[in-house]
Amino acid sequence: IANNQHLEYLDMGNTAIDDEVLSELANSQSIKYLDIMINPRITSAGISNLLKGKNRRVLETLIIKHIKIGSEGIKQIAPYLKETSLKSLIFIKNEIGAEGVKLLAPHLEGSTITELALATNSVGVEGIMALAPRLKDTYIEKLWLGGDGNNLGVDGITILAPYLKTSHT
Repeated sequence: IANNQHLEYLDMGNTAIDDEVLSELANSQSIKYLDIMINPRITSAGISNLLKGKNRRVLETLIIKHIKIGSEGIKQIAPYLKETSLKSLIFIKNEIGAEGVKLLAPHLEGSTITELALATNSVGVEGIMALAPRLKDTYIEKLWLGGDGNNLGVDGITILAPYLKTSHT
């Protein structure tokens, strides 16, 4: 697959792939969209290796869902975000929590990410407090925070609201 120079869209969701497959995909110079959801054998080390590979300048959408990488996974992945061409980063149900958002937020500045999904990750008010001020220095246009378990409540939305960009057109 990695040697196919015409393959741009790859959905590997729920296919029992592992870090070894991600290592092979890291050398692809054509894949723009990669979905690796529901693959419990994938680790954050595999994902960070993917983001360090040759494909980092091509990959635009990465969907990481139900992998349960936690905040430790974010610690391994986040430093490589500025070196990628990612526009959409989808983290859904990965148990990253407020601590993971704190680790992720500083790495969003200077990245090319325009769409960020953190739905169902126990972000909480503490995570929003870390993320919200960073939004003004990013290109993020779409932010997904919904889903069960983020526990934002009125306090979280109140903290977030002043940092949301508005269109003046």
